[in-house]
Amino acid sequence: MKLRIYLGIDSFLPMRDGNAVVVDALAKAFKKRGHEIFVITPNRKAKAKNLEYEVLYSPSFLKSNNYPIAKLHLSNSIKKHILNSDLPTIVNMHSSYFLCYSLGKFVKKNNIPSLYTLHTKLAIDFMNFTHSRAITKLLVKKQVGWMKNYDSLSSISKKTYESLIPYGLNNKVTCITNGTSIHLPTDFPLTNTQFKEKYGINKNDFILLHVGHLTWQKGFKVIIDTLKQLKDKQFSFTFLSVGEGKDEKEIKKYAKKVNVLDKMHFYGQVNDLSTLGMFYSYSDLFFFPSTFDSFSLVSREAAFYKLPTLTIEDCDISYLMEDGKNAFLTKEDSSTFANKIIKIANMDKKNLKIIGEEAKKTLIVSWDDIAIEYEKLYIDIIKSKKMIQ
Repeated sequence: MKLRIYLGIDSFLPMRDGNAVVVDALAKAFKKRGHEIFVITPNRKAKAKNLEYEVLYSPSFLKSNNYPIAKLHLSNSIKKHILNSDLPTIVNMHSSYFLCYSLGKFVKKNNIPSLYTLHTKLAIDFMNFTHSRAITKLLVKKQVGWMKNYDSLSSISKKTYESLIPYGLNNKVTCITNGTSIHLPTDFPLTNTQFKEKYGINKNDFILLHVGHLTWQKGFKVIIDTLKQLKDKQFSFTFLSVGEGKDEKEIKKYAKKVNVLDKMHFYGQVNDLSTLGMFYSYSDLFFFPSTFDSFSLVSREAAFYKLPTLTIEDCDISYLMEDGKNAFLTKEDSSTFANKIIKIANMDKKNLKIIGEEAKKTLIVSWDDIAIEYEKLYIDIIKSKKMIQ
């Protein structure tokens, strides 16, 4: 069955954050499967070019920002676009902010089959922003109310869904994880030695890599405390950070306070995939101790380049991982992390390589397979909607 699929998202390319990567990958996979694909996102000054699908821009504030804010209404052109389809149509919202409200209100009013996909633990996200339990509770409850405008709910992990149950979310949920691009660049313009010379990295150090937003919920407190332990043990290492975020100044301030800033290199947002691929390929361990992430795209990208991940046991992203087989898992403790890193660094290089190869074999799920799962869910929602009307 050929479908017309609308994917809604509050932040989108050219900003390469997690949700934008997901929606872009899904759109390409759906397009490959013969569906009509459109992405709806707040209007912005910087627009992605040469996409394989059409982007519809909704009215917004702060168009020049990396993250414009959607107005609480859709444009008439978008409304007509959705309503004038001859194909079975579904709207799938992938973020929970103002576009979630306007799009949800529209689909509910017009009986359009719809799905809301939950990606993040909103309570943690809002708490880090507001620093107030009362305000966080109010905001999350409001977001949960907006989600209920959609016919069905999916989540990229069970724990992500469960985190919102205390805030009134009681919809039946379908868990569909994220995929990983298996077409990332592997031909690089620089060798390992040339890369480390260009970016000022000591070639003899054990290289720890982190890719993601510079925010405290990404685990930077335990990261810095771990680096402090490593430095005190006179372990030779360099920590590389690829990304940007609202807590960058505070993170650097804390790193300076505990005297490890000299061991950390910050490179900002890297949108060139060949350059990003070199960071993964030429590092020794991907250090990602986040309890916030429901599904870590970056740990899967690391796996593509056979770079093992060190993360927290029993966190959301560890559900496909096995310690010492395709990743490294331990409890959330800086001393334990430091000892684990030293142990990994002292491993036989052949064994570390085997773990990296197993990571690629077991942690990579193609977006084509994920698109098929969504497609089945879309068709069920459309059929159910027709029976209800």
